[in-house]
Amino acid sequence: QCGADFIHSSDGSVVKWGYKYMSTAEFVAFARDADYWVYASNDWSNVYTDNYRNRAQLKAMKSVRTRQVYDTQGSGSNSWFEQRMAEPDVVLSDFCSMVGTGTFDEDYQRVWLRNVFTQPIGIAGICTDVDAPLVTNSATC
Repeated sequence: QCGADFIHSSDGSVVKWGYKYMSTAEFVAFARDADYWVYASNDWSNVYTDNYRNRAQLKAMKSVRTRQVYDTQGSGSNSWFEQRMAEPDVVLSDFCSMVGTGTFDEDYQRVWLRNVFTQPIGIAGICTDVDAPLVTNSATC
């Protein structure tokens, strides 16, 4: 428990492949006052940095203005999809660290979530022995 509320919506006026998605304007209206935003994709530069029209719209969001936008590339561009399901304790610790409520370990460094404004894309570890046991990023409890 991090003391934060998640917001989610299945609404949206854009329908693709049978799913509803929000337009940028709809999303901004929905998440305008959110303190933090986890941008669950790896193309922040395309959506914000290099897209002046989107940038102007997204700046209406509190999380963008206060530079509290995170993506899932803290350990590299593909690690989130390849490893995080095996480490739910680390995912939870990352969320708690992101919202500033702390974790069990005062020296904890986020593994998966990185601030898109202030942190570079992380570097994934390299597997040198496919038979070796998985070394996890376990949070200290």
